[in-house]
Amino acid sequence: MALDGGGGGGGGPLGSGNSFTGTSQQLSLVGDHCYAYSGNFTMTGSFIEIFNFESGNFYAVVELQMTADWDGIGSDQVFFDVYLGGTKVMDERANINLAGNPPGLAGPVRIIIPAYTEFRLEISCASASKIGAILTGEIYR
Repeated sequence: MALDGGGGGGGGPLGSGNSFTGTSQQLSLVGDHCYAYSGNFTMTGSFIEIFNFESGNFYAVVELQMTADWDGIGSDQVFFDVYLGGTKVMDERANINLAGNPPGLAGPVRIIIPAYTEFRLEISCASASKIGAILTGEIYR
């Protein structure tokens, strides 16, 4: 019998058998590691919610990496807002002066997400460019 906690759900031996099931707004756990891949969003000029999840009985130390079709952004500004527990803790604006040059917040940015805390990331850009984000890190119980 695999060591999956006896619940019959995912994990496989030592919780390392989970396969990638696609993009999501949620944080996925594999052993002591965590990750989330948003996929690409087409920007419309208003804020788009990229991630929205609540941490569990652990805190997470993650790196946030932005992904984008930077060439398609031109000289617009990109806005990144990070919320913890409903409070905005990061309000970044990245100026893009030359097409093809990523903004200063292209990453990675290290963030600590406390236990049982809602994490939300919103991004805005006036261009109709593809933008997304990747979170990777470790959890501590």
